[in-house]
Amino acid sequence: MSLVKSIKFIGTNTQVVIQLMQELFKHGGQLKVTIEPWSEKRTISANAQIHVWYAQIAKQDGENVLTVENQCKRLFGLPILLESVEYGKKVGWTLSKLDFFNWPYEQQCGYMELLPVTRLFTTKQHNEYRDAMLNHFNKENYGLDYKD
Repeated sequence: MSLVKSIKFIGTNTQVVIQLMQELFKHGGQLKVTIEPWSEKRTISANAQIHVWYAQIAKQDGENVLTVENQCKRLFGLPILLESVEYGKKVGWTLSKLDFFNWPYEQQCGYMELLPVTRLFTTKQHNEYRDAMLNHFNKENYGLDYKD
């Protein structure tokens, strides 16, 4: 019998919540149960996690943390933002008017400091951003992981 470590449920059906909790408690041991209102906005801990990773990457590369942050926003964040229903067309139009996509990569990365990329993300987009970072850098043996 395997013990389920956690269950994530999003919804309004209280009966389902009660059933899930009863199932968890059947397995014995102490459990921590957290119930919080659902929000599309990302959590502070998710935002803090990317800053931990920026610092780890910068240290490993011998690079400035802000440079790494801007590179990640350019490489992973901007494509997500450009696909956004809410902001994609507006941001894409502005960048096209600036001829942004013909700028050298370093100049594009520098511009990320002025463009609100991750601040505009929904929770789903922020998850996609973190997953893209994690996959990319761990393929290069950076050893990034979720930390408290």
